[in-house]
Amino acid sequence: MAMENKRKYKRVYLKTDVLYDNGRSAYSMNISEDGLCLVTDKPMEKSEETTLLFHLTNNERRFIKTTGKIMWNRELTTGEHESGVQFKYMEELYKVKIHHFVGSFR
Repeated sequence: MAMENKRKYKRVYLKTDVLYDNGRSAYSMNISEDGLCLVTDKPMEKSEETTLLFHLTNNERRFIKTTGKIMWNRELTTGEHESGVQFKYMEELYKVKIHHFVGSFR
């Protein structure tokens, strides 16, 4: 029996540098209109909220800025930690940019 995908939004590959918690470095693995997968060197607590700054492409000058809530986390075999971050507060301009970025992979 196949597992049902319960995700509301399609996820696409996006490996980009992310600043969180006022300057800590991390990177993303994928993104959707609703959130992203964040890889950090330290674990994050479920339900914790954090500010994220990132670019969708290398040629963007302005960061996308959002607040996100940690929905799940796990330790990777590399010792890094992977967390699912749901976007909470974001300017409409950034929502539209992410929508177009994700949509370009159809």
